[in-house]
Amino acid sequence: GMITTVGRGVKSDPIDGLKWILLAIAQGHEEAKSVRPQLEEVMSPEQLKKASTLAKQFQPKTEPN
Repeated sequence: GMITTVGRGVKSDPIDGLKWILLAIAQGHEEAKSVRPQLEEVMSPEQLKKASTLAKQFQPKTEPN
């Protein structure tokens, strides 16, 4: 999430970064919980809504057996 947010080795995308942070929080990742408020302070309401929607719609890809 943070790598995508700040653009380390990839294009910076705060919406996608927050999506990954929200997914990590849902899995109980403690560090993600502490990062979330920092991201939310610098994002617009529209960006926050989009990230939340993307996280809710996320479906992990499954590998065929």
